[in-house]
Amino acid sequence: MPYFPLLVALVWVGLAWVTRSEHRRMPRLTGRLPRPVERARVLAIVPARDEETCIASCLRSLVAQQGVDLRVAVYDDRSHDGTAARALEVAEQSEGRVTLYRGTAEPPPGWCGKPHALVRAMEAAGYNVMSGRMADDVAPHALLFVDADVVLRPTAVAEMAELVQEQGLGLASALPHLVCRSFWEHVAGPSVGGLVTARHRPSQVNDPDHAAVLANGQFMMVTPEAYAAVGGHEAVKSLVLEDVALAELVKRQRRRVALADGQAVCSTRMYESLGELWQGWSKNAYRLVGGTPGKVTAYALASLLLGASPTFCGVVAAWLAWSGTGAPLPWVAGYVVPLAMQASLRRLGGQPPGYALFAPLGAAVVCALLLKSTWTALRGGSVTWKGRAYRDGTGVSGR
Repeated sequence: MPYFPLLVALVWVGLAWVTRSEHRRMPRLTGRLPRPVERARVLAIVPARDEETCIASCLRSLVAQQGVDLRVAVYDDRSHDGTAARALEVAEQSEGRVTLYRGTAEPPPGWCGKPHALVRAMEAAGYNVMSGRMADDVAPHALLFVDADVVLRPTAVAEMAELVQEQGLGLASALPHLVCRSFWEHVAGPSVGGLVTARHRPSQVNDPDHAAVLANGQFMMVTPEAYAAVGGHEAVKSLVLEDVALAELVKRQRRRVALADGQAVCSTRMYESLGELWQGWSKNAYRLVGGTPGKVTAYALASLLLGASPTFCGVVAAWLAWSGTGAPLPWVAGYVVPLAMQASLRRLGGQPPGYALFAPLGAAVVCALLLKSTWTALRGGSVTWKGRAYRDGTGVSGR
């Protein structure tokens, strides 16, 4: 009996079981409005650069939040499109809940764009990091960082605030529902996301005694005390992966960090094409999977083997059935069982299960992303995002 296809099937069953187990152990934002003892005061910061197509939806979803007293500071980071105009339209209809601030200067040497925008937005809004108070002496219970391509359900911020309060967290973030519309989004997006959560198991991230750290800066809440203690985003100003770095600083101070399942209350369409996906993920992939050539190579090979092995089994099964030279059943199992497991995991992530048929393509994209990201990091090259070039650890390298 051929053992290879049975091993492939067994490995995929194990991966699916571990993934589902990790998913069940994550805190979950459910879409139900909590009943807090005290209505939380939250300052939300939204950095935006060339986000004309999505900024209005993001801000409207923040204005619609229930169960919290929310102020929103949106910072237009020298956009080249109509981002500021769209944000201003929402701000004018928000009854003072949304304020637009316009950036006038590029990030100085040593800064990456997003940390710079976040720090400048808080300064413009009158928030003092060290005192934890606004210019009008109001002290927010929490700081919320939201990317401009994120849309929240009305309970999202209140649920996040409740999670932080009930579990005594210093920092919490949530994994969103990934909105996919194009072919490559469906094929590669979930594969990249699966790689990240495989490298950083949520149960370990949420364990205060474990060194594992992962945070999602698209929807992230931090207490003013924890933020001040680590020096805010200025402490991670030169890093492309600033959200994970900030969470690492918080966890090092023995403050609790949590990664939640936010699919029910938070959604985002990160990239609209293969080119955007390639540019966006390749700037982060090397650091996300360990930041060493050995770890990245191991994950690249594992991704490729896991994606290609079931297809190989399917080809062998078809050949044996056509030629009549052997028993195809074990090889059929080596193809069908992994396909079913991949389909179930895509369904778990809110994605159409049928795209599991194209998993080998997704694995190839992941492998290529990792190799590209590693090559850039090892040669000290820059990554480009929205018209700015960065070198991780040194900030802006060109425009």
